[in-house]
Amino acid sequence: TWRIMSKLKFALDTDFLIKLANPREKLHQSALDHFNRLIDLEIPMYVSSIVISEFTVKQDISQLQKGIIPIPFTPLDAVLAGKILKAKIQAEKLGDQEISRVCMKDDIKICAQIVNNKLDGLITAETKLYSKLYRYAVDIFKKPYKVCSISNSVETNFPIEKKKENIEIQDKDLFSDV
Repeated sequence: TWRIMSKLKFALDTDFLIKLANPREKLHQSALDHFNRLIDLEIPMYVSSIVISEFTVKQDISQLQKGIIPIPFTPLDAVLAGKILKAKIQAEKLGDQEISRVCMKDDIKICAQIVNNKLDGLITAETKLYSKLYRYAVDIFKKPYKVCSISNSVETNFPIEKKKENIEIQDKDLFSDV
C-alpha cells in the first residue's frame, strides 16, 4: 500500500469542474488527470457553494464528482471577502485597472473561503485573475496558498517522488511563487 505523506486540502474552481465534466472541453484530459492525482494522493477536494451555483447554470448537479466536499459561504467568509475587495479597490485607485475588468465578486468570495477554511490551494484555469486575487489575500492575511493551473501538467502542479511504498508530495515545489 501507498502511504500519503501530505495533509494538503485543495479547492476546485468552476472552470475546473466544467472541464472535468465535459469531454469536449480543451483541457478535459488535464482536469481529469489532476482530479485523479488528487484522489490517488488522498488530497481532499473542496467546492464552494458559490462554485456549485455557477456550475449548475449550464451543468446538471449530478455531473459533480462524488467525494467532493461542499463549503458553505459563511458570515466570516463575507467579512474576509470584503477585505479582499477593499484591497482590490485600493489597487484600482493606484492604477491596476486590469483586474477591475475581469474580477468577479464571486471569485473574491472563493478566495476568502480558501483562506477561512485553511485550504492549501485552488485548481483552476483562470490563473491570471486568481494570481492577482492571491496577492491581495496573502498581503492581508499572510497565509499563502497555491494557485494551480490545469494548463500545466499534473506533474508540474503535484510533483511526487516514489519511495518504496510511499508517495511523498514535494511541498517546496507546491508553494513556489505563483
